[in-house]
Order: sequence, then C-alpha cells, then structure tokens
Amino acid sequence: MSASELVARVGSAWRGLGEARAIGTFSEQWKAGGQLKVSDSEFLPDREGCPELVRNAIKEDVARIIGGEWACLHGHQLTVPMPPDWHCDYLAGQSFWEDCPARCFNHRALPRGGDVRLIWEVNRWLPLVRLGQAAYLFGDDASARLVVALLDDWATRNPLGRGVNWTSAMESSIRLINLRWFHALMADVALNDDERSKFESRVRELALSHTWWVSRHLSVGSSANNHLLGELAGLIVALEAWPELASWARPIGKLAERFEAEVLSQFHSDGGNCEQAMHYHLFAFELCWHAVLALRRGKIALRGEVIDRLSAAAGFLIRVGHSGEAWDYGDSDDAQVVPLTQGVSTAVEEWLGWFSRNDSEQRSLDFWLGEAPRCSTLGREVAGWDHFPESGMVVRSSDQWKARFDVSALGLPPLGAHGHLDALHLSLWHNANAVIIDPGTGGYYGSPEERTFLSSWEAHNGPHLVSGGFPKRNGTFLWGPFHNTPSFGTWEHGVFGELRLPSARFQRRVRCGIEDGSENEDGWEIIDEAACDDGQWWEVCWCLAPQWSCQEVKKGLICATFGSDEVWLSVKAEEVRLVDREATNEVGLGLCSPFYGRFLKTSVISIRSRRAAMITRIWASMSVTA
Repeated sequence: MSASELVARVGSAWRGLGEARAIGTFSEQWKAGGQLKVSDSEFLPDREGCPELVRNAIKEDVARIIGGEWACLHGHQLTVPMPPDWHCDYLAGQSFWEDCPARCFNHRALPRGGDVRLIWEVNRWLPLVRLGQAAYLFGDDASARLVVALLDDWATRNPLGRGVNWTSAMESSIRLINLRWFHALMADVALNDDERSKFESRVRELALSHTWWVSRHLSVGSSANNHLLGELAGLIVALEAWPELASWARPIGKLAERFEAEVLSQFHSDGGNCEQAMHYHLFAFELCWHAVLALRRGKIALRGEVIDRLSAAAGFLIRVGHSGEAWDYGDSDDAQVVPLTQGVSTAVEEWLGWFSRNDSEQRSLDFWLGEAPRCSTLGREVAGWDHFPESGMVVRSSDQWKARFDVSALGLPPLGAHGHLDALHLSLWHNANAVIIDPGTGGYYGSPEERTFLSSWEAHNGPHLVSGGFPKRNGTFLWGPFHNTPSFGTWEHGVFGELRLPSARFQRRVRCGIEDGSENEDGWEIIDEAACDDGQWWEVCWCLAPQWSCQEVKKGLICATFGSDEVWLSVKAEEVRLVDREATNEVGLGLCSPFYGRFLKTSVISIRSRRAAMITRIWASMSVTA
C-alpha cells in the first residue's frame, strides 16, 4: 500500500468515527426546501417513437415485476414479496438486516451462504426503472404508484449509513443513476397530490443523501478500479440532473476532470479494459456512457482523447466479444447499470449490435440512448489474427470458427482484482456454439472455494505446472506477486505466446488449419511446450462447454456432439484423461459457471507431460485425419 493510499485510508477511518454526528447534521440540513429542480436539458426520447418490440418487452417485464418475479443478473428469476425484503439474498433464502453503521457491517463474510452481490443487485432499483418506463410509455398508473410505494419503503427500511446497502459507494452511485431515470420517467404521470408529494419528497431525500454519501466515500488507491469510475459517473449524472446538489459534492467540472483521468486509466489505448475481465469492460463502458451523455447535456466538453478511448473500447467489444455463448474471460457478474435493453439475457448481444449500428436487431438501446458512438477497432493484423497488444488479446474468425487467444497480464495492479490465471488460454466457438471455454466466475464472497478454483490455472487451458502455487490468490479480490506478461509473436504457420514463471517457461503455438496433407483448414492445431525441472509434470486442461457430450473413440481421440454439430479432438501427450461431467468433483475439474451464482458440470480433457511437447488438434470435419 502506497503512502498516499495509507493517508487516504487513515483519513477515511477518522471520518468514520464521527460519521453518526455527520449524518445527524446532514439530515437536519437537507430537510429545508421543496422539490428538486430538474435541469431543462432533454433527457427522454419521444415516446411515440418507441418500437413495438420494446413496448412488448417492457409490458412482459412489468407483469413479472408486479407478480413478484424479479430478474436478477443474467439468468436468475427471484420470487420476492411486495415490497421486497431489501436485505435478503433470495438465492440463499436469508435476510441480513442489522441496525448498525455500514462501516461496522462485514458484508464480505455473510453467514449461512449469503452473497452480498445478490443483495446489492436487488437494491440497484432496476425494476423501478422498468416500472417507470411503463408509466412513461403507456401512462400506466399502477406501475407509477408501485414505484412510489417501493421507493418509500426502501427509504424507510434503509436509513442513511446503516446496514448492508450503504456498505459500497459504488452501489449508491448506481442507485443515483437509476433514480435519475425513473424520476424523469415519472415526471408527467398522473399521480394524486399525496402520491406526487411523497414521491418528490423521497426523490429529494434520496438524491441528496446518496450524493452526499458517495462524495464522502469515494474509493481510493487499490480499491478504486471500476468503483471510482462508477462513483464519479453517478455523481456526474446526479449533478447534471439536479443542479442544486452541487453544494453537497465537488463541482461537476472537477468531477469531469477526474472522470477523464479514470477513463484513461481503466482502458488501454487499444480499447481493452485494464482489469482483464470482459464483463467489466462492458459494465465500465456503460457507466462511462451515462456520464458522457450527462456532460453533453450539461454542455461540458470532454477531451478528444477520452472520447477516442471510449470509441476504441466499443470497437474492442465488437471484435473480441461474443454475442452468443459468451464464456467471457476474467470475472463476470452479468450486471447492467440501467435496464435499457429488451432483455437481461440478451443484453450483451444487444450492446454489441448497438455498437455495430445494426438497426435490424437492436431497437431498445437506439430508442433510449440514441445513436451509438463511433467505434474504432485498433487491433493490428498479424498472420491473419487481430492482435490487441496492450490488452493482450488475439482473435481470429472464419466462416465457422472464432478463436480468442489470451496473452494478457493478470489484471490491473496492484490487486489484479478481476483477473484470472488464464495466460495462454484459448477459447473456441464453432457455428456460434462455444466449444472450448473459459469456465466463468461463479461468485465472489458467497462461493470462496468455487471462486478460487474457477480463477486458477487448472480451470483454464493454458499450459501450467501441476503443482501450481504461483501466482497465489490471497483474498477474494487480491493476488500475490503477478506473473510476467506473456510475449507474443508469429511462427511459420501461425502465432505463439510465451509465459515465463519463476520455475518454468511455457510456449503455446496456435495455427488455423491442420497439417494433414490436405488443404482443409477446418480446424486448429495447438502445440504446447515447457521448460521446467526434470521430472516435473505440467498439464493442459481442455474444458468443453457443458452442452457437449463427449465420447473417447480411442486413446487420445474424443468426439464431442451437440445436436447436429460434431467436433473432434485429437491429443498427444504422455498422459491423456477424459474427465466426464458425471465423474467431476464438487469443486475441481469440470466445474464451470455460465453466469453469476450458477454452477454446472462439464467434460474436461486433461493432458500431462514431463518432457515432450503436447499437440492438440480440433476440427469439425471427418475429412481431417487425427
């Protein structure tokens, strides 16, 4: 920890000692005044231009929300009472309300299998925005009244600075952004005088309290990462919407300057996110774009370098991301900032379509956000691959295949918080189906054993020592000394990456096409080599997507089938073992996580050697021989 960070943390702790008094003083001061005055900038699109598909999606979502079925992250449908228990992890079925200062609430170690991330998701107010959209588009009075009731209940049950929902300034900033949205959506909805008065009073109270709280608890030093970016975005959105909040926060111009610096520190010049986590790339971009639009409405210009960096970030997502079965690298919690896509499960696909300006597929983001930013793809063409040198990602696509080769650093120093041990990992898709996957994230505080495994060398297919041990995970978001960034280059037939560790050196060569005496390039050849102490075992673990059924036709030849799709894998090594999904352990080879909080079993091909190179060939046509 640096000296400046230490000073900042000591200052934060000192302020915490006097926080109860500060909250009392603030609570007395904010009560004076009427409704918040909203800036006169244009915010919402013309409701008449809303496409029918978007209208239908909102109607369906609102019916589920009113019925107590709340979508959570990518794939969970939670059954919640109305109003919800705002302190409940509905997957664990446990409530965690404690009437104590947030700084004394240990959200990192909830008992009984609780995961604070699942509590926070419900408290980001995304369902309230969805209800507000129905009120705005259809004049839906029932949805509008439910927003009033839910907001009033939340404020009553979550007093400022107390309990789990005030433990993260990032969460408060996301609520600020969503509060701005449903406040605008509800502006001309027909409420009676009592309902309108209650609503506006709660909006004022919560906008003020959240702005004051986030300003007081901005992330510092090693804890900043995407958190500080999100906190600045939330404050910018709030101050542009409600100018009178400026007396409770830094001037919006100063926030814009810090925001610019964070954009440049969070995204490489080639567009990749420095945290080495694909989901957080999109999440950080969405936070940034809400801030960019707010600053534009406020007539505050951003430096061209910052806009160019975000254009590169969008282009990176188009080229490196995958709109179907994503199986992204690094941490993923599948979150949205504001529910502006037609669906939760299709959010990534919709964002990629919006960036590509594909009007035939993406209607919702066009309607709510307007024209997509200009996207610039800054990958360098190398031997038929697109190489993003700062981010360390290399991708290649053909008619049937897509490959993503990882030659990246572990993550953003000093923590590497969202990075995994995935150096030299190769992901493959065939006909839009994921074949060879990154196994996912699983969870954070609520699933420590699963998280440790899913971020390990063994869970990824980069060559590694069987003994492992370096780098070492020292906490949920903390790595020990980082490994070196792999080198990257070309060879006669394709590309290679090389990773040097303290006790070993690994090289992976990848080529599109299999040298079998024919011109058939429907496949891949991967050659792994290692230099390590004599007798030391090293391995590669090829983890297949869980929908594939695997059969070992003969030693070293595996046929994987999914529907009418068929893929063959031939492996040559000193030891070859097919670990079928039925034989996998609870936490170990074969564990994968398609989205946050969901765990599945899948098949893994484990190959090991002590001296000889290992060769893996993957193809989809029997005209290619093993």
